[in-house]
Amino acid sequence: MARSTYLVRGKFRMIDFHQSFHYVSCENCNKATGYDLGENFICYSCKNAAIARARCRVYLDVYDDTTSTPVVIFGSLAEEILGCTAVDLKTVQTRNICLILKTLQTILKIMSGS
Repeated sequence: MARSTYLVRGKFRMIDFHQSFHYVSCENCNKATGYDLGENFICYSCKNAAIARARCRVYLDVYDDTTSTPVVIFGSLAEEILGCTAVDLKTVQTRNICLILKTLQTILKIMSGS
């Protein structure tokens, strides 16, 4: 299957502020794993020896005047959008996550022009 690249002009918004903004993944292929953070394992997906690493993920809607499309952003771009790393999200207290998300919500509103 050939990959295509598209440029989409639109705004984005986060609808679910209760989503998990990180997951534990294989350091080689980035597939989710049930292993604990920092644990050594053989990945079921890529079959390589790996260490379980935290990785950012954020679910957004991209929209314009005609429609909206749900998207999932991973890795460094998700970290840029959230303003913190996956490790930060994995280790901060719940009250700090709420503060981060409230700040993020304000930023998203400003960026989307709402």
